[in-house]
Amino acid sequence: LGLRTSPVMVYIANEIEPAQKGKTELKEQYSMYSIVAGLNFTQQPPFGPFQFIGAKPELPLDENDIVINEWLAKDLNVKVGDDIRMKYHVVGSRGELPDVEQTFKVRGIIALDGTPAADRKLTPDMEGITDADTFGDWKQPFPMQLTRVTDRDEDYWDKYKATPKAFVSLGTAQSLWNSRYGSLTSLRFTPLPGKSLEETAPLFASELLKKIDVFKMGLTVQPIKLLGLAAASGTTDFSGLFIGFSFFIILSAIILIRLLFKLGIDRRVSSIGLLSAIGFTPQQVRQIIFKEAFIVILTGGILGILAAIGYASLMLYGLKTWWIGAIGTRFLYLDLTATSLIIGFLIAVLFSGFVIWKSMSELKQISIRSLLAGVNSTDTESARETRRVGYIYKISLALAVILVLGTVFGLIPRQEAFSGFSWQTVSFFLVGTLSLVASLSFLSSRLRQTSTTPIKGAGTGTLIKLGIRNAGRFRQRSVLTTALIASATFVLVSVAAGHRNPAVESPEKDSGNGGFTLIAESTSPLIYDLNTEEGRSKMLVNVPDDPETQQLLKQMQVIPFRVKPGENASCLNIYQTSVPTILGVPQEMIERGGFKFADTPADNPWKLLNEPQADGSIPALGDMNTLMYSLHKGIGATVGIPSDERPEHQLKIKGMFDGSIFQGVLLISEQHFQTLFPEQAGFEYFLIEIPPAQADKLAGVLETGLTEYGFDADLVANRLADFLAVQNTYLSTFQTLGGLGLLLG
Repeated sequence: LGLRTSPVMVYIANEIEPAQKGKTELKEQYSMYSIVAGLNFTQQPPFGPFQFIGAKPELPLDENDIVINEWLAKDLNVKVGDDIRMKYHVVGSRGELPDVEQTFKVRGIIALDGTPAADRKLTPDMEGITDADTFGDWKQPFPMQLTRVTDRDEDYWDKYKATPKAFVSLGTAQSLWNSRYGSLTSLRFTPLPGKSLEETAPLFASELLKKIDVFKMGLTVQPIKLLGLAAASGTTDFSGLFIGFSFFIILSAIILIRLLFKLGIDRRVSSIGLLSAIGFTPQQVRQIIFKEAFIVILTGGILGILAAIGYASLMLYGLKTWWIGAIGTRFLYLDLTATSLIIGFLIAVLFSGFVIWKSMSELKQISIRSLLAGVNSTDTESARETRRVGYIYKISLALAVILVLGTVFGLIPRQEAFSGFSWQTVSFFLVGTLSLVASLSFLSSRLRQTSTTPIKGAGTGTLIKLGIRNAGRFRQRSVLTTALIASATFVLVSVAAGHRNPAVESPEKDSGNGGFTLIAESTSPLIYDLNTEEGRSKMLVNVPDDPETQQLLKQMQVIPFRVKPGENASCLNIYQTSVPTILGVPQEMIERGGFKFADTPADNPWKLLNEPQADGSIPALGDMNTLMYSLHKGIGATVGIPSDERPEHQLKIKGMFDGSIFQGVLLISEQHFQTLFPEQAGFEYFLIEIPPAQADKLAGVLETGLTEYGFDADLVANRLADFLAVQNTYLSTFQTLGGLGLLLG
């Protein structure tokens, strides 16, 4: 529309006084709670012209120049060229309001009545202040010294209300009083040429609506059903983890099938030899045996499907009862599909059939004469086979050692590899598998070493020697049985080792609790520092004034975090999340450090939050479980804000906590937080250091004193236990698999 504009920024000065007092006999040579406006002076109507009394200042004003109206000049008895001192508050990061003094040189005095300087609308309307009749009626934005308000101050307010008494350049005002909420308090427009203000207003409103980006104004349009379906898909596919941990029991089942079939073959060696002797070809013999076995396989597959349905139902019942803390809902139902049942049935039948067919191929190595004699010579192997077993042993052991060393020296990352498994978890199970193969190969080679020396004597040692020699008679059978029990034992022991009980963990700086004893959250933000007596006096109510309680409050150390609410991305949320809660980390926490990190090479990884990024992204930290299982991110990955689909800012993951209390959130520096979310005032998340013996009492005192803020404090150990309930529940379900494998053995 081509409208001329005049941007304005106003601020309240607590006190204005001459820089050098004693020039007059006035006792009250100061002015309280004056409005100061920052603008660009112009002589063109309607934003001008300003009428200067006496010398006209050189425009634009310099940084330390000020223009005052005739009322303030008379009130302070100052003239052009004099210095005045202005006192005002600035807002600290903890809600504190430190006083700041600034000296200005008076460059001009402007007339008040009938001029643009008398425009009280330069100050935006603020309920409880601009509409107050007297200073005593103000809805005080901060504690005011009303006893210092003079009659002249009241007279000015009664006549001019919030009309500015002094003016500085817009640049000066913005440099002194700029905040995260913005750098202007109003923006004035001129009417269109030839039109009145009333005629211009609807045209301006119409054009403004066309230009406004509604999304930047906070309006969002979301496909609710699509988001709901995406959230319902869950974070990490439990079936993938379940199948992964079922690997050893599947291996055990294959071994058991081979072992049982091998025993059946051993008992029917003579019958097989007879069939071969009367004219049946080896292929026909294998077909006869395979058909018999296939009937058993089909029967077992059908029974297995029924058993699988029962086992799945039992697992769901356990999740809704015994392990309810892990998922937090009882609305779980078994979803059976014909496709999944058919796939499971076919996999079981094909695997079993393959194992049996492979086992029958060994019959080709036995002569008909040996079969008729009932001799099973499948354990007789050539020197070449013996060497191959030795190679397998050495290679498996070497690979296992390499993986262990890679993990110890941090060469294997903890980022997600696939299906919720980290590379270190994959490495762990590979080491277990390779160690199992190496051990079984070693056992097999030892059992090959036959001896004709008689075993003499009595006692436990003699019985052990006899048992080892007897195991060597049926080497494959012995090795398979050992593998069956070993694999099940490996699952049981490895899964049990993953259980954690944070209740027995003491506060340590480099652990998952970071050395903190209490964690607290509030529904309303706290703006004052609880570490100071002044802050506690402003926030805490109904707190006993006895020395013991006061000493307890002085002893605590509170680190507050700013909070941008989002979705709970911890393991306690079974739904898929995309926009997690974001915490603003204060500088004192960055300097303090602490907590256990994974794959984050730095003396103090917290300082990574302050490092500028070449691509303009914002560095962030997150818990490993949140990143891997909920967000499916790793170090170096980015998270879009407000979402990956419509990012306005990018958070780059620079480090991962290992099993910390920061599950479900992402952390950025307080400086970056205030840039991204200037509307989020105060603190709503707190970590508290206090000796464990006094933690419960302190929690009660704080919850009582901060009731109106919805303050809720809990032990860090309890919060960690809630998070670990999911992990420990998963481990318990996987232990049942190991138990089944051991039972099979």
